[in-house]
Amino acid sequence: MKNGILILTLFLLACANYSSTTRGRGVRGDLDLPLFVNETDQAGLGIELTELLLEEIERDGLLHKVPEEGDPLFRLDVILESYEEKAAFTGEMGAAEEYTLEIQLKLTLSTLRDPHEEEEGREDFSKSIRARETFYLEGEGFSRDDALENAKEQLVDDILLAIFGDW
Repeated sequence: MKNGILILTLFLLACANYSSTTRGRGVRGDLDLPLFVNETDQAGLGIELTELLLEEIERDGLLHKVPEEGDPLFRLDVILESYEEKAAFTGEMGAAEEYTLEIQLKLTLSTLRDPHEEEEGREDFSKSIRARETFYLEGEGFSRDDALENAKEQLVDDILLAIFGDW
């Protein structure tokens, strides 16, 4: 029951519109940000990344929540396309000692309407971003959990750069 309430809360938060008042950035105006679509076998990863991005948006203050009945200029759709862990280095005994973790996302920024004209318009810009981290099963260095957290933080940073940067 708690998981259902958490997922519903995250979904409602993720479907919010945000408004940017920052000048000179890529997205200026309202941004619709739906829940990330997860096409990987990593259950919950889409929700986790959506939540991390929303937390960063709120913390950063560059985008502001606007009423849901608003008419956003932009929509950002994020698809988690792949998640992979593979051996990167094999030791003397033939066992893998070092692994890489890689997550790939596809971002699509849609212009829902032309802010200077009355009629609806749609222009899409897509971009793939990837985070890659190394981890070790034992010994010194990053654990798998550390690598996953770093990869998620890197992806959120890259998504924010895409929102406010050049496409």
